[in-house]
Amino acid sequence: MATLRNRSSTTKGRWLAAALVAGSLLNGRAEAETEKSFNAILSVRESYQSNVLFTVEDPQEDFLTVIGPRIEGSLTGDRVNGDASFTVEREVFADNGDLDATNQLHSISGSIQLAPAVSLGADASFNEDHSIQRELTETGVAVDRRRRRTWNVEPFLTLQLGERTTLTPSGTFSWAEYKDPRLSDYHAQGGVLRIEHELLDGKTTFSAEIGGASWNFEPEALVSAQSRISLERAFSDTFTAEVAVGYRYLRRDTSPSEEKHNVEAALRLFRDAEPLFWELFATRDMVTSPVGAAVNQNRLHLTAGYHPLEPLVLFLLGRVVDSDSRLPEEVVDSTVLDGTAGAAWLLGQHFVLQISYRYTHLFQHIRDNETRTHEVTLALRLQTAPIEELVAIPFEGVRYGTQDL
Repeated sequence: MATLRNRSSTTKGRWLAAALVAGSLLNGRAEAETEKSFNAILSVRESYQSNVLFTVEDPQEDFLTVIGPRIEGSLTGDRVNGDASFTVEREVFADNGDLDATNQLHSISGSIQLAPAVSLGADASFNEDHSIQRELTETGVAVDRRRRRTWNVEPFLTLQLGERTTLTPSGTFSWAEYKDPRLSDYHAQGGVLRIEHELLDGKTTFSAEIGGASWNFEPEALVSAQSRISLERAFSDTFTAEVAVGYRYLRRDTSPSEEKHNVEAALRLFRDAEPLFWELFATRDMVTSPVGAAVNQNRLHLTAGYHPLEPLVLFLLGRVVDSDSRLPEEVVDSTVLDGTAGAAWLLGQHFVLQISYRYTHLFQHIRDNETRTHEVTLALRLQTAPIEELVAIPFEGVRYGTQDL
């Protein structure tokens, strides 16, 4: 199912987010105005989960310990920019040793200014994931353990056409390997052409994009085409609104009748002003297919943070997803409530302590089933670079299902 995202998170993972700590300190300034930074991070968290496998009957509780060392570096210059991060994460369950996992997530990105109006860049990442995942599907929440490796490369070219227009062609090349024999390895490729134009008032930006992709499995493939238009307006220095409409077509090449048409409308409101900042994101998804399947899904996401004191951030993250799915084999009417509330404290210049509570509830109205889970997490983060401030980063770079610093 397509998801319309704001420009800052077009290709960056999935949501829900947690409150993150962001800190950077310049290590030095080289000649030619180049800034470099380096940061080594160690995060440790302990969480209690009341329903590890998110089952309707006989929920199983457990304690999860996660240790995650990470290294970050960046380079910022007049012509060359780059970022890199390398993370290894170990998950250990107290009573469910078969769910223990070691995950890796490494990424690198960079760009170079070839001319005043031309820049070339690329993003690359490697992800090895063995964790239990809770994901929204057409029929509600699915609990899965993917056990997969993925590689992703995304080159892009940015062309400045005059003072107000930017043209960005980009490509995507992905590979995935699954350890589960029920799932097929694949490789995928695609491309998107995006144009942005700032209107004369200087407060409104129009953008449009068109693209396509294919996923090659054995012995079949999926092909898709998509388009999107959006209008974003800054009503003040602290308040921005965006509306967007998108369309996506998906088809199996071995079975043309198994095609889907997905239309989505989205609204995003964003306020960024001390001491309160928030983002509200609402979407309406409508999916149809020739075989009679239809999915209507409404989503409402909220991220909010309050900064009452210099060393303290209070945060609230939540979403409501209502799905009405009429599939060939079943009819599903479900609602998901998912929320996290917590606080992060800055202890000195190098430590952050975070505590959070998460509640997830799935209502399956036709089956008259309810599934719920409670999760309490205590986390500590240590980093070598002094932390300058605490901020909340909404919907960016955080894997859904975890409570990360």
